[in-house]
Amino acid sequence: MLKKLKSSLVFICLISLLTGCVNQNQEVTSDQEITVAATSIAVTEILDQLNIPAKQVVGIPQSDSYTVPKKYQKTTKIGNAMTPDMEKISTLKPDLILSPNSLESDLSSKYEKIKISSSFLNLKNLSGMYKSIEELGKLFNKENSWYKPKHNNIPFNEVSFLDGVGSILLGKGKIQNDYDVATLITFMDSCEYFKMDNLPELVVYYKRLLSQPNYLKAYDEFFNGLDQDMINSITSNQTKHSFEINADIKNFILKDMPSDLTKLEKAIYIYSKLCKILDYDMEYYNDNANKKFIAEESISDVDLSNNNVVCYTFSYIYSGLLREIGIDQIKEAKINKGEFVNKHASVEFVVDNIVIMADSTHAGAEIGDLTTLKVENKINGLRCSQFNIEKQNKVNQAKKKVEMILEKEKTDEETNYFLPSQEKLDSMTSIDKYILFNDLVAATPLTGVSLLGYIQVLKDRLNLYIITKVEKDLDQNDLIINIKMRPLGVEKTYFENAAISYKINARNKEIIYNGSNFVNGLSNHSVPSSRRQL
Repeated sequence: MLKKLKSSLVFICLISLLTGCVNQNQEVTSDQEITVAATSIAVTEILDQLNIPAKQVVGIPQSDSYTVPKKYQKTTKIGNAMTPDMEKISTLKPDLILSPNSLESDLSSKYEKIKISSSFLNLKNLSGMYKSIEELGKLFNKENSWYKPKHNNIPFNEVSFLDGVGSILLGKGKIQNDYDVATLITFMDSCEYFKMDNLPELVVYYKRLLSQPNYLKAYDEFFNGLDQDMINSITSNQTKHSFEINADIKNFILKDMPSDLTKLEKAIYIYSKLCKILDYDMEYYNDNANKKFIAEESISDVDLSNNNVVCYTFSYIYSGLLREIGIDQIKEAKINKGEFVNKHASVEFVVDNIVIMADSTHAGAEIGDLTTLKVENKINGLRCSQFNIEKQNKVNQAKKKVEMILEKEKTDEETNYFLPSQEKLDSMTSIDKYILFNDLVAATPLTGVSLLGYIQVLKDRLNLYIITKVEKDLDQNDLIINIKMRPLGVEKTYFENAAISYKINARNKEIIYNGSNFVNGLSNHSVPSSRRQL
């Protein structure tokens, strides 16, 4: 059985995962979230359904036949399932390697040689797969929400296999309604297991049953009903705040907006421009109990110079601008006695009979659109909420059109710190990438939480071994970013003794500590230039 990793406890790594084998001679000390390398597509899909963040999945398989889940597509490739690259895995140093148990005899000894704990998931039969997923859910503390069925890549509910589809496919339950039909079909469409040969007889029966026209009709009608419910929910629960947005912000966003855009494209353009001109408030990032940022009236304080916001104020400014272009079917964050009541705020609205969800901090304050749209013209936090694929495609096409407009509007200053093309990155050595990282940090005018996010985006896009640690100075309302780096291939022990290391004040970009030693050609590019001599 898998055991949960606890902070500051020694975890004797994974004492027998299901029918799999684990290296029991190793220990993993967990002071942070466990990291894993997945060697097969099926395993990555399970991790995706468990909603394991990309930062915890440090290695994924290379496959020409199947596509890895979207959230893991930028993760380091470690070879195919049968012959994973042991050198890469060793460099990545995951806490745990996850592989299918069909390859246990071939791979277990190799994992032992690189001294990394491993576990082999039973994917040979349905009950084994359920059990594997259940145990992984316990390991990652995802026992109760490990599966979210998706239709056209949109999740529609959280389902427990053991109480839902699992009981049906194991012969312990029966299809009761359209919800069961929708759940079963989406599950079998999305799980590689059901594409295998020699499936259990009962599973084959349900695959055939659910392919019949009456069940497929029920499937389509179920999702059509959910789509209409979304529209009804917004039109019947419209909200509107009482504070007006700043006139200068309104004029800045609307005056240069291309006139030939559709209403949907205008909504996306406005969202993108707001993300570019507004910044997440560092004071609230340091102390999210600060009451001044959850007051409704805080919206009136935001202008082009005082441009710090949080999710609440962003959503209200955005909804105000939507009304300026004739979109008024909007559901805003709830307010009680002049204060926002939810922990997080986003905007839902209807345009062209399409439900749109807009959330500028969807991935967190550091790496949501409120930061990333400042460094690359890629819109991630605005999407179609409905299951209809035609509506999704319409929104995605509109996003691409706006992204092209933003690229044309890019200033010379932005060019200096925008992320390079993937083609250019692919041609660079790791040393060149580390030099580029420091040069870009020096060049960017971004500060505060935006700088923190920028550094995170750089790390991910450049695929560099960089450790960042954030220190909060509440007295000075400062964020101190501690950066350590080493080129790939440099031994960890060497890294610890001769790392490039510096601390930078996110508020003003001053270098407040430079403890760098120099590695392989980085001596002339050790840290970004300081704004003052230390």
